[in-house]
Amino acid sequence: MNEGHRGPPPFDREPDQHWLERFVLPYITDSALWPVLFAILGHVGVLLAMPMINVYRDGDLFSLAALILLAGGPCVALMRWEWDRDRKPGPLTWMVLLTWVLSVVLAVVAYKFGLY
Repeated sequence: MNEGHRGPPPFDREPDQHWLERFVLPYITDSALWPVLFAILGHVGVLLAMPMINVYRDGDLFSLAALILLAGGPCVALMRWEWDRDRKPGPLTWMVLLTWVLSVVLAVVAYKFGLY
């Protein structure tokens, strides 16, 4: 029955839509998803704060290498994609910046109070 009908496409998207536009930007642009975004930012901030404390306190080179790879790789690639698309910093760039600022603040607080 109804063999000619294939149903709706699995995802409503443009054929040339980038995966960041499809999976990441809705968390920034849709206010209903902001609690999820803030939870993700908090977790990432805590995970980045630990190697920052190790670098500051112990001079750990492996933690420094991890921070350089985390800052130099995906973060720069995300911001460059947004710059190439819009020719200006957009919401994704500001979220990356907010994540790094949050992780620095968390690292300072954790180190000052001896939490890590």
